Amino acid sequence: MAIATVALGIGMANNVQTVKAADQTSTSLTTSAGTTTDVSASISTTNSTIASSSSVQATNGTESTNAVSTAPTAEQATSSATQTSSAASDTKTSASSAVNADSSNSSAATTSISTADSSASSAVTGSDTSSQATTNSDESVLISDTTENGVRTINKALAANTAANGLYTQNGETYYYANGVAKTGLQTVNGHEYYFDTNTGAMKTNYFLNQNGNMYYFGENGQKFIKQFYSNWNKVYYFGENDGARYTNQFYSGWGNMYYFGSNGARYTNQFYSNWNKMYYFGNGGVRYTNQFYSGWGNMYYFGSDGARYTDQFYSNWNNMYYFGDGGVRFTNQFYSGWGNMYYFGGNGARYTNQFYNNWGHTYYFGDGGVRYTNKFYHNWGNLYYFGGNGALNTNSSFYYNGVKFIANSKGILNLENAINSYIISNKLGHATIQTNIWSGYPTTEMNYEYDKPEGVVVHETANTGNDSINMEINYAESNWKNAFVHSYVSDKQIVNVC
Repeated sequence: MAIATVALGIGMANNVQTVKAADQTSTSLTTSAGTTTDVSASISTTNSTIASSSSVQATNGTESTNAVSTAPTAEQATSSATQTSSAASDTKTSASSAVNADSSNSSAATTSISTADSSASSAVTGSDTSSQATTNSDESVLISDTTENGVRTINKALAANTAANGLYTQNGETYYYANGVAKTGLQTVNGHEYYFDTNTGAMKTNYFLNQNGNMYYFGENGQKFIKQFYSNWNKVYYFGENDGARYTNQFYSGWGNMYYFGSNGARYTNQFYSNWNKMYYFGNGGVRYTNQFYSGWGNMYYFGSDGARYTDQFYSNWNNMYYFGDGGVRFTNQFYSGWGNMYYFGGNGARYTNQFYNNWGHTYYFGDGGVRYTNKFYHNWGNLYYFGGNGALNTNSSFYYNGVKFIANSKGILNLENAINSYIISNKLGHATIQTNIWSGYPTTEMNYEYDKPEGVVVHETANTGNDSINMEINYAESNWKNAFVHSYVSDKQIVNVC
C-alpha cells in the first residue's frame, strides 16, 4: 500500500521557505538571480511575505509549472501560491504543481509547515503584497502539532483525492480512506475489523478497546481477535466467537476439556471456582478436574464427571468405597454414622468391609456393606463371638441372650453356662478323639441356623445293653434317619460325627 505525499515549497525571490516531501522527493527553486536552491524538510521564515508551491522555477517575467510524481494515483491534487513583493520586480510569478498516480491506488497528501512567527500557519494570509498557501481539499487528519525552539510544525494527512479508498501507510502509521475521507473508530476492511484512533485516524495495534461493556483486542497487524487466545502477563485470555468480545466469567469447552475465564478475563489455572453451591478446580493448563482426585492441605478430594467436587458423598472404585465429607475432605481413619449404622474408613480412605478393627483396647467388626456389628453374634474358625451394644467384642465377661447365659473368654470365644459344662471346665476334663464318618445317604440340603450353628444339643441315652456299640447305632440311624436324625454319637471311647 502506498501513500502519495505532496511537499509545499514556500518562498519569495531569494528568501525561501520549503517543505520536503515524505517520500524524500526534493523540489527546487530558481531565483531571479538564476541560482538554484534545494528545497529541504524545514521551513525558515525571513520575510513576512510568503508564497508556496510544490516545485517552482521562476525567472524574470516568466511563469512555469513543474510536476512532481510520488506514489501513483488516478487523480490529481493541486496547490497554488501567488506572490507579490516590493523587494523584487513588478513582474508577478505564479506556480502550480500537480501530483500524478496510477489508477490502482488512491492518494493522501501531507503538508508540513514550520514557522518562526506565530502568525504564520499552513494557510497564510497578509496584505496586498502577501500571498496565501492553501490546499484544494477540506478533508484532512491531524498527525501532529508541535512547537520546538519557537518553531511550530503542523503535520496533516490530506485527502487530496476524493476517490481514495483503502489502507495507506504514512510515516509508519496506517490510515483508512473511504471516498477520499479518512475514517476513524471501528472499521471493516476486506472482511477484517480494525480500529482507527478517533483523533489521529491512525490504526491501533496491540490495543485493547473497552466498548459497550466488553473488552476487545487488536493484534500486531491491527486485526481484531476473534476466536483467538491471547497470552500476556503470565495469563491467558480468550476473545470469543461472535464479535470478539473477551470471555469474562465464562466457561470455554475445547479439546475435550473445560476451561473458565474469570472476572478479569484471565483463565483460571490451579484455582478453585465456586458456583451453584458446588466447587470446581482448574489445574495445570487451566483444564477443569473431571473424575480426578486432588491432594491439598494434607487432605484428599474428588471431582466427579460434571467437574463438581464430591461433598457428603460416597465414591466407589477398585472394589472399595470412599466417603467425602464436609468441605469435600475424604474420610481417613474415621468413623461414619448413617442410616442407623456405623462405618469405618481406614488409612487409605477405603471403607472397612468384612474386616476387624482394633482400637482403644477393643476389637470391632465391620461386615457386609461395611456395617459395624452391634449386639450381634459372629461365627468363624469354628467359634462363636459376640459384639455388644458399643460394637466392641465381648471378652472375659458373661451375658444373657434370650435367657441363655454365655461366657466369653479372653479371646471372645463363647461357651454356654450349665452344670455339666461347669463340671467339665472346672475339672479340666478332656474328650475322646473326634472322628468323622459321613454317610452319603443323608440329605445335603443346607441347614439354616440363626447363629450359623445349632443353638443347643439334645443328648439321648440309648441305654442299650449287651454288646451294643456306636457302630450299631450308626447303622440303625442310616435305615431310620427320617424318624430319628442324629448328628453325632458319643461314648466313653469314641465321638463320631456322621453328618
